[in-house]
Amino acid sequence: MDQPALQPLVLEEVVFNDLTGMEGWFTLPGHKVGVPPPKYKMAVVGMFGASPFVLLIIPLLVAYLSPVVPPVLMSTVMTWVTMPLTTRMLRRWLYPTS
Repeated sequence: MDQPALQPLVLEEVVFNDLTGMEGWFTLPGHKVGVPPPKYKMAVVGMFGASPFVLLIIPLLVAYLSPVVPPVLMSTVMTWVTMPLTTRMLRRWLYPTS
């Protein structure tokens, strides 16, 4: 839907943010999406966040659960737990102030 078509339905100006990848994972709670970190920083944080799942948790879960459950569990935990915590922990490196 384009912006002019929405104007009669909203009270304030509509702002669209086009995200091209994992930028949504790299937003700090309570902050608007600004300029995302460089892609190499997002890759490092993503590897840091996913490594425990890939190396430890997924192999253990596959042995005891169906093959479908671990990837669903991983994406859910990465989206709502791991990436917000990792982004918060590394915010000074991801979003330098100077």
